[in-house]
Amino acid sequence: MPPIDQVRSYDSWLRKQPVRYLLATVLSAILSFCLPVVLHELAKITEEASVAISLGVVFLVNFVTVRVFVFRSKAPPMFQFVKFAASSVLFRFAEYLMFLVALLLALTVSFVTKFFFQRTYVFRV
Repeated sequence: MPPIDQVRSYDSWLRKQPVRYLLATVLSAILSFCLPVVLHELAKITEEASVAISLGVVFLVNFVTVRVFVFRSKAPPMFQFVKFAASSVLFRFAEYLMFLVALLLALTVSFVTKFFFQRTYVFRV
């Protein structure tokens, strides 16, 4: 059995919301990667259906985990579920926009880098 100080230290560490949120995120990532594979390979569900089912399951697990484990909310869940769903849609849209910005930045850096490399090394102009 671990010393009582280690138990208290672990307990106080786990009481921090960011740590619990990180753990919930890790669980979500593991489910997001593994569940479609398990559904497709073991349950013989089509790839498309496996991904669709996984998205729904992970969404619900995320809501319950964040509500109960991370923020330990006692409020009625229905309105929180609607707000959670809306925020998920908004953040997915924001992630898509950030992806487009990152892609544009990567393409720009690639263009400039290739131009100067080819000009000075490949074609020595």
